[in-house]
Amino acid sequence: MGNQLEKRDSFSNTVLTNFREALAGAGLPSNCAVVINGSLARREASDQSDVDYFVLYEGKVAEDDLQAIDAAMARAITAQGLRPPATHGAFAKPESIDNFLLNVGGDNDPNHKLTRRMLFMLEGEWLTQRELFERFRARLIQEVYTRQELRDDQLARFFLNDLIRYWRTIGVDFEFKTHEAGKAWGTRNLKLAFSRKLLYFSGLLMAAETAQRTVDSKIEVLRKLSAMTPIQRIREIFQNDADKALRIYEEFLERLSDADFRKESDAVTQDCEQRPASFQDLKNRGQHFSWELDRLLRVAYGPRHPIHHALVF
Repeated sequence: MGNQLEKRDSFSNTVLTNFREALAGAGLPSNCAVVINGSLARREASDQSDVDYFVLYEGKVAEDDLQAIDAAMARAITAQGLRPPATHGAFAKPESIDNFLLNVGGDNDPNHKLTRRMLFMLEGEWLTQRELFERFRARLIQEVYTRQELRDDQLARFFLNDLIRYWRTIGVDFEFKTHEAGKAWGTRNLKLAFSRKLLYFSGLLMAAETAQRTVDSKIEVLRKLSAMTPIQRIREIFQNDADKALRIYEEFLERLSDADFRKESDAVTQDCEQRPASFQDLKNRGQHFSWELDRLLRVAYGPRHPIHHALVF
């Protein structure tokens, strides 16, 4: 692991430990799991990071208990000097686990629910009630993504299709937010080219690893890999062959942690006549990052592996 990745990992783990200790002493309800996402969950956070979290619960929960969770989280976030989540973002509303597992792909499965579900699988981490959190994710894997009849040679196609849907939704959502909703373009574009892409790629590996396994083994491999960060997943499968891709990714993390570069990239618009050289250079590195991820996928999984057919058809 490079120096920047080590620093981010150490910082994130310290913050997560502090959060867990603070929340453990806050008397929060035992039927609620506080789930954290984003750079902290991926162990890529810096002191410039914000905190994305949501609450999953089973049974019933009183409004006072939900307010107590938000108040405890607000205190913990302030104590760590980090930024709170967006007020009306995808992580704003608590949800019961039974509702969370319903209507996957149906009319009542909007973008924010798809986002929660995928991030819960790909990068979610617990802040409270670890056993409850792990049981919830096991239910998602078993009751949704592997419930259909699967032959040993098949991939967990439901999971893969939901993952592809999420990745394409991110791209469409990016166009809407930057063209119609007036959101900043530059930094969002870089995140799409690096951190969002790495997250998606790590999910493709999870799907690929379910081939040529019994259903029970498919469930186990999804459980095991979902408990890892995206970088850990990539290291697990590719070992040292992942070095080049992760060095490029480290460049992205380092550049975005620089306050001057971040300010510069925030100001970049899609139609700027001349983009800053530093921004354009990182954009170009994003293409090299894509090529390297593509190479890894093809080397690890030969041309007859079902992941390639599944990504087209």
